[in-house]
Amino acid sequence: MPPIIAVLAVSLFLGSQRIAQVEYDFTTIDPPGSTMTQARGINACGQIVGVYNDSGGNGHGFMLSEGKYRTIDVPDAASTICSGINDRRQIVGRYDDAGGMTHGFLLREDKYTALDVPGAVFTLASWINNRGQIVGRYDDADGTTHGLLLSEGKHMTLDVPNATLTAAFGINDLAEIVGQYYAGGTTHGFLLRQGEFTTLDVPDATLTEVYGINNVGDIVGSYVDANGRRHAFLLSEGKCTTLDPPGATVSFAFKINPCGGLVGSYRDAGGKNHGFLATRKD
Repeated sequence: MPPIIAVLAVSLFLGSQRIAQVEYDFTTIDPPGSTMTQARGINACGQIVGVYNDSGGNGHGFMLSEGKYRTIDVPDAASTICSGINDRRQIVGRYDDAGGMTHGFLLREDKYTALDVPGAVFTLASWINNRGQIVGRYDDADGTTHGLLLSEGKHMTLDVPNATLTAAFGINDLAEIVGQYYAGGTTHGFLLRQGEFTTLDVPDATLTEVYGINNVGDIVGSYVDANGRRHAFLLSEGKCTTLDPPGATVSFAFKINPCGGLVGSYRDAGGKNHGFLATRKD
């Protein structure tokens, strides 16, 4: 059955405020023996999921809970990425099979379920909320990228009007969805709330990507400044805050939990990518 196309209104968010600077404590996240790490998701319990590369360059998902790392690999997959975890420890992500095809997956009670949009050539699951709703993206047979909402067993396509690419990356328990779209020669973030798309652009940025939203409406993502440098950011109560771990040359913020804990990734001066956890200083 073909996906349902969502035809919805679009409005524009123009941030007039300047980018703020707030003090955070940063903790680097690197599974033992990893050569690259991204922390992609965090739940209310502080459990973190993501992806790391081993010394052979193979990609594995992981979960970090109470200081212990667990590797998560979809059986027979060539690589696995974990992107989201809800408070019931249900995990979503993507895996590449031996033939090079990319599939979304759900890990629930130690059972893996593939999440593939009918007719799609690529499916990625990015986040799962506590209601079991999943968002992500898929590529159709023509190679066009669409946002995806999977709810109660039904696939719904999410396309920002007039965009040539849409991808959904986060959903909270209020079913508010965030992601990014491409239009007018650049990439913008978006918020989908009550059937209406709102554009989210960091002030003075040349590119904005939005990856996560919590239940109080805090939003995180990444932007590129006028000098071409990429930063992580937090948008909370109308204030946009840059979040760069010390020594980072590139940084991304992927998800934020209800307690304000943020996870993401950064590149150090030596070119190595690490995951991070950021918590606000008292």
